[in-house]
Amino acid sequence: MVSVIVPVFNVETNLRQCINSVISQTYFDWELLLIDDGSKDCSGLICDEYAMNDDRIKVIHKQNGGVSSARNKGLDIAQGEWITFIDSDDWLDKDALEIYTDAIARTGADMIKTCYRNHYKDYIEESPISEEVSYTDQSDMLASLERSRYFSVVCNLFIRSSIAKKFRFNTNISWLEDAFYGYECLMDCKKITLLPLCVYNYRKQENGTLSSVKNPFIIAYSAQMDFEYKMKILDNRNNDVLKKSTITYHMWLSQAINSLYNSNFNYKERKRFKKMYYPIDGIFLYPEEKKMFQCIFPFWLNDLLELFKIRIRHLFFYEDYNMDLLQTIVS
Repeated sequence: MVSVIVPVFNVETNLRQCINSVISQTYFDWELLLIDDGSKDCSGLICDEYAMNDDRIKVIHKQNGGVSSARNKGLDIAQGEWITFIDSDDWLDKDALEIYTDAIARTGADMIKTCYRNHYKDYIEESPISEEVSYTDQSDMLASLERSRYFSVVCNLFIRSSIAKKFRFNTNISWLEDAFYGYECLMDCKKITLLPLCVYNYRKQENGTLSSVKNPFIIAYSAQMDFEYKMKILDNRNNDVLKKSTITYHMWLSQAINSLYNSNFNYKERKRFKKMYYPIDGIFLYPEEKKMFQCIFPFWLNDLLELFKIRIRHLFFYEDYNMDLLQTIVS
């Protein structure tokens, strides 16, 4: 049996499409776990309506705790030999579960990952397509997943329940938590198979991007955790992926620093950030990192110097002075 876990929160507009995509599956041996995470709209009633008409559907109503809390509740009660996740505003192709289970029978894998479709408002984008491939080496598993973008979400994952139920989503963070769960599962898998098929349909929302994450401490913490997981799994191999992961880590760290300044955090908070998130590898790839970690002045004095430079630039710009002289003064 397959356990399909769906966290539900205020999605009455799209929820029926999600549930119907499971009910219409060509593979019939499944249970659908709808975890109503304290919805304020009619989502909970919709879940109950479907459960009354199909005993394979189970509904849990819980106090709001976030998507990770809801997924964890689903893991707690799942009875299937295999587990997969769907976000409640997404949906599956009608043969998705059949494709998953056939691949498991054919390959003996512990985890299946497929491609997925991003449904934007005006167009559809499919994730990269590749040939079917299986891995038994964890470093090679992660490298292939990273190269193909297969690992960017948890919902195109089909995994053995005995592995999936060992781990839980981190309820204390709100960004990359699904990737961290995936890393934990990956490190416990003996074989992973990637399928060059799109069976998961992802309704793309702008508020799921990094641009919606404003707290610099969340960004820096998640970036650090992501990089540490990757370094541990890659184990100084697959250097092209390791280099790309290093660049990504420093890019996210620099964005966290920008957010720290743009959000007007006080000097005490900046000092705390500097102490907590000094680059793991001791490298500064971006100017923001140098500004934060190589600054020898107290933050208040550095800010005063920056303000002075800005004032000087404005003075010379508006008075149309020689720009070469200006550059000499402010450098």
